[in-house]
Amino acid sequence: MDTTHRNRLSQILVLFFVTILIVLVVTVVSFKTLFDRTVERQLATYGQISLESNILYIDAITSSAQYVFDSMSFDPEISRLLYYDSLQASELHLGLLRLDSYVESNYFIDSIYIFKRKSDTIYVSSPDAREAVYARHSFYDEEAAALLLHYTGYANMEPIFRSVDLKEVSTSQTSYISFMRYNTLRKPNESDVVMINVRQDILSALIQSIPENENRLLLFTDDEGWYIPIAGNGETYTDEVLDALLLRLTDARGETVVTLDGKKYVVCRQKVMNSAVNIVLIAEESDIGSITRTKEYNTSIVLLAALLVVCVIAAVAVIQRIVSVNRVHRETLANLEREKEKLFYERQRRRILTFLQSTPSCEESATSFVQELGLPRTEDLNASQVVLALLSIKEYSSSVSLQYERVRERNELKQQICALAGETLSDAAPLFTTFDDEDKCFIALADLQPHGQLERDLMRVGELVLERLAVATYIFVSSPSTIDELPTLYTELMKAYPYKTFYTPETIITSPMVDARLLYESTMPESQLRQLSQAIMQLDVPSALLNLEEVIDEIAKGSYKSFQINLMQLIVTIDELLTKVQTNNGIEKTISVDTMLYNLSTFETLAAIFEALKEAIEDTEQVVIQNKNSHQTSLIAEIQQIIQKSYIDDNFSIIDVSEQLGMNASYLGKLFKRSTGMTFIEFLHKERMLAACTLLATTDMPIAEVVTAVGFKDVPYFYKIFKKEHGCTPKTYRVHYQESPTATAEDE
Repeated sequence: MDTTHRNRLSQILVLFFVTILIVLVVTVVSFKTLFDRTVERQLATYGQISLESNILYIDAITSSAQYVFDSMSFDPEISRLLYYDSLQASELHLGLLRLDSYVESNYFIDSIYIFKRKSDTIYVSSPDAREAVYARHSFYDEEAAALLLHYTGYANMEPIFRSVDLKEVSTSQTSYISFMRYNTLRKPNESDVVMINVRQDILSALIQSIPENENRLLLFTDDEGWYIPIAGNGETYTDEVLDALLLRLTDARGETVVTLDGKKYVVCRQKVMNSAVNIVLIAEESDIGSITRTKEYNTSIVLLAALLVVCVIAAVAVIQRIVSVNRVHRETLANLEREKEKLFYERQRRRILTFLQSTPSCEESATSFVQELGLPRTEDLNASQVVLALLSIKEYSSSVSLQYERVRERNELKQQICALAGETLSDAAPLFTTFDDEDKCFIALADLQPHGQLERDLMRVGELVLERLAVATYIFVSSPSTIDELPTLYTELMKAYPYKTFYTPETIITSPMVDARLLYESTMPESQLRQLSQAIMQLDVPSALLNLEEVIDEIAKGSYKSFQINLMQLIVTIDELLTKVQTNNGIEKTISVDTMLYNLSTFETLAAIFEALKEAIEDTEQVVIQNKNSHQTSLIAEIQQIIQKSYIDDNFSIIDVSEQLGMNASYLGKLFKRSTGMTFIEFLHKERMLAACTLLATTDMPIAEVVTAVGFKDVPYFYKIFKKEHGCTPKTYRVHYQESPTATAEDE
């Protein structure tokens, strides 16, 4: 019985331990499988978010090229290069300079080519070009010349990846991403073509600047198997590995975790550049440490699970550790989600700006825009209920201006302004708020409020921005229209924008206000200009400033164009007058205000323009006064030198001085008195007395001879003046100074 009982007990124990072992194995395997799948999902999510952060640079390059194409389309100087069959030398020069300005103003663009088909000529703006105009058959970029001639293989704004060896101008090989634009209404290969070249190494450097990209690889690919590396560590991936990884990109989202030769790779893909190519991110699992850090605890978790019965306390500790790691993971993913939200906001902002800056009345574009942003359709709103408002930053308070020196900080400020406007205007049903790359914020509103309430609300927005953010703003409001016509309203606001010069930030500037000014072309008030000219020529500064203010107010009553023309005329006139005033007063190096003509765009208000011209007038006044004072000082010194040389002559008078200087004697007498405080005779007597005292103290010359020697005619008169000056007779003076040879002039 005992043996049978022991055998059964042994069987039960074996069965128990086998069951426990099976349960532990199943638990460990299930846990490990679940763990690995969770990590893979996290890897895929992290890889896709990392890829989207790099896409921002690529979108920026595409947007930059698109913006330059659009700007060139409406640029009159570039239009002459494209559409005029013959050009004047000056027109060609201005067009080429304008072409250079587009290259120099854009960080991403390396060069621009314009192919004029009729003349078989290529206009070039490039740091590599030795000339600005080439015949096509002699153009140094032979591949580009062929593409420009036969462009039909590529769509407008389709990226072309080129590796060019420019032997004629450079010893190194250059890789370009090129974009072409041509007239699709022309027959194939009959249109003129514009090509913009972006250097691939600039894009690579920007992406490579992100520290996380150091050990990853980013590729451009297409659907046919072509690929080209753009950033990252490509040396660790062979062609066979890349081909195998790209072949495994099969899931719908374009992201997956691939196991190859015992290694796990994160492979993510997304369409870019108008969906023409794919951007692919490849990284080994070990390179994404922030997500896979829990791999460090995998072995420990398995061992602890196997010893679950005897290691309950250790298991609790491991669970706590897992919770902590998961919290770190959640925080990491939350940070990534916030970055994703920022990317989404930036992408939405650029989408809104692209629509606002698009061609008006493009129904297909408007419909797509409304659907993307989830806006109400046009038929859901009355036809006259949508307005576009513009808040333009005028100036920062001195206490906060340093906070907004960098572009990122200014964008955050504009985002705060948009949020504050959306919150304040919630009753006006804002459709969207956004801001551009300058200092403008836009709010699209469905104006459902009573008449005048919207303008009062916008004034409140301006007051709150000034109160909370210490920023003053100009406020513009368009005329009412429909959602489809938002590009037209944007164009309307851009035309009205220069009129901020005529208004204070407390004014709501509406389209009717601007239209009223457009109907009136202001002219230069000739009578006030004559009064201003007369006051400047007479250096009557108070009258000149009063007349100047009246002239500026008069020319600011009409359109901005007429104001600019009149302002330029006013500045030129004032410059000529100030130059004439300075020349008339003997000033050789005159002060000029010519530079103001090049700084007109910096004057945001009429007050700033007035202050600049006022400063020029007052500076001229000071220069003239200083010049007069300097001339008078020199003249007085010259008169004194003449007196000191000629006082011995008893007939010497101010008439002799006036004849030597060629000036009026009466004027010289008044000038001498005003400058020295003494009359001409008083100074002459002083010089003669000094000479007489010297002779009396150092010689035995008779006093009568001393009188004659210093220029006096009458001895009694000399005695009278001497006693009045020194309080004693000449004889007493001689006795005192000859007996006391150490006496000084102070004793006198």
